[in-house]
Amino acid sequence: MSVHSETNRNETFYALENLPTVKRRICELLERHAKGCTRHEIAAELAMPLSSVCGRVKELEADGWVFSTEETRQTPHGKTATVVCLKHRDKPVQLELF
Repeated sequence: MSVHSETNRNETFYALENLPTVKRRICELLERHAKGCTRHEIAAELAMPLSSVCGRVKELEADGWVFSTEETRQTPHGKTATVVCLKHRDKPVQLELF
């Protein structure tokens, strides 16, 4: 389990305010779900079309906000979907040694 510095989290969410609304809502949702979400789960929870979520997640991945994990979950249609997490959840705390 990764531990995160409060500074890193604050910096991430300060910059998050500058994102377009849909991307910000996706990131805020992923922040609330420590184990990430599939695109289907994001679409259902935010009441958005799956196609819109897929496009925004792809853009967030390209911009370095989120990443696709190797974990998959079953979709409502019986297929498997990749779990997406916020990027900062994968970073360990940076310790300064004196």
